[in-house]
Amino acid sequence: MCNRILTAFSNILGLILGYVVGYMCRFDILRKRALAIEIGMQNAGLGSVLALKHFNERAALPSVIFVFVSIFTASLLVPLWSQDK
Repeated sequence: MCNRILTAFSNILGLILGYVVGYMCRFDILRKRALAIEIGMQNAGLGSVLALKHFNERAALPSVIFVFVSIFTASLLVPLWSQDK
């Protein structure tokens, strides 16, 4: 249970930090959102690729699970952000 919470927290933190970096760089709202999603999801894909390259499929499993958590949490933002027209 604790691992699931930490995984979700890690992804949400990445999304928030991506948005904050965009804010600090004075990006427009669409670029802030794109940066938030990119930073929130980028590490998951990278971890999967590195684990597969240097280890085996079993070592890549946590990263693959994190990819799905990243997709889920990013998809939760879509209804919120699509209302801001």
